[in-house]
Amino acid sequence: MTNIVSGRPDARLRILHVVTMLEMGGAQWNTILSAEEARRRGHESWVAAAPGALEKEAADRLGRGYIPVRSLVREIAPVRDAEALSTLREIIRRLRPDIVHTHSSKAGILGREAARAEHVPAVVHTAHGWAFHDHQPPVVRAIYQAVERRAARLTDRIVVVADANREKALSAGIGRPEQYVTIRSGISVDTALLMQRGETRRELDIPPEAPLMIAVGNFKPQKAPIDLSRTAARVLAANPDAHFIVAGDGPLRAKVEALLAPWSSRVRLLGWRSDATRLLAASDLLLHTALFEGLPRVILEAAALGVSCVSTNVDGIPEAVRDGDTGMLFPPGAVENMADAAGELLRDRDRRAAMGDRARVAFRDEFTLEEMFRRLEHLYQELAAEKQLARLAGSGS
Repeated sequence: MTNIVSGRPDARLRILHVVTMLEMGGAQWNTILSAEEARRRGHESWVAAAPGALEKEAADRLGRGYIPVRSLVREIAPVRDAEALSTLREIIRRLRPDIVHTHSSKAGILGREAARAEHVPAVVHTAHGWAFHDHQPPVVRAIYQAVERRAARLTDRIVVVADANREKALSAGIGRPEQYVTIRSGISVDTALLMQRGETRRELDIPPEAPLMIAVGNFKPQKAPIDLSRTAARVLAANPDAHFIVAGDGPLRAKVEALLAPWSSRVRLLGWRSDATRLLAASDLLLHTALFEGLPRVILEAAALGVSCVSTNVDGIPEAVRDGDTGMLFPPGAVENMADAAGELLRDRDRRAAMGDRARVAFRDEFTLEEMFRRLEHLYQELAAEKQLARLAGSGS
């Protein structure tokens, strides 16, 4: 394994990824895929995480490289957090990783603490999005920022999926500019799914030519499912032939159902689906109403499939969607404006298709899974050189 730029042998590394829970989500998927790809490149890699919806996927792809940590939980829980910290330290002592790469807020805090306590040579954290945001009480936001500032001092590199996430962190005093590197979330989408459009619609009992909106995500406050429902309701009221499907679930489902009840014959709340990308390929328009994000996977999947989108313009989304060119962007809460834009796109097939085509081209330039892997490998090799990690490919050491 030789670096084609420097000509020197690349280090063969031991990399431990730590993520809070293997729930359905882009950060979790990319963590699993990154560990799998690292193995293909000659490294040893593992994922330590609490079990969740993607546990079987992790076990199938990584085998014993998936290490369940049942004490890892998202909420603040002092007793379980102490147990998780102890467990992570034990895992690190056993595996002796060269790099610990943490993901998500809770795993990011505990994983970095454990790595430094066990003298791991290099520590990386990916902020797929920050736990603090403008919709929190100021005291809560200040606490999260203080915790992240301390964790940044334990970190060699902080990876962000969008430049906006770096600026947000630096403005809160988290880390130093030279610690940050932007590595876009990458995805791989089978565009052959577009050929299943008719079959998917038949399964959902949706007419083949009906304008179809889709939303993908959980029914939690971050995703603003109430705004989503009100937006979709306005579109459905103004467009009698339009339909709406949602792949996702969560605590606000009952409120979503109530808001969409008048149009229940044209609405499908499908719950969590393992084939959400297939559903997206059968759709004409993505609706996305999140209040804050990193760089949502579904936005990239829509672009890869040439599906136009109407979305909020938060955090990393404007770096993936050019307003008016590859999608339409609006401030959070702009229900009427988003509904008007969505309705116009659903009625204008040619404009919608042209927007989707431009989105597909933009996706291929920067957001592929291969590009994400390439940049991650470059980061790991950069750290290996800095830390003088001498375990070289073929050295047997």
